[in-house]
Amino acid sequence: QGMIRIRHDSVEVRKLDRAAFSFICALAKGGTLGDAMTTAALDARALTNVLAFLFAEGLVCSLTLKSA
Repeated sequence: QGMIRIRHDSVEVRKLDRAAFSFICALAKGGTLGDAMTTAALDARALTNVLAFLFAEGLVCSLTLKSA
């Protein structure tokens, strides 16, 4: 699994491990952070790494907080 995107005037292809790919797909489909963690079977450390990747690559476009 991986990610393909256009960066400036080039195309970037990046391999993603299965858990990161599952997590990102779950979020892209509108899932909550908790649901995406469960879908991808991520622990807290893996979650931190994937979120750091998403923010560092500029892939986060919005956040929504829901009241409990």
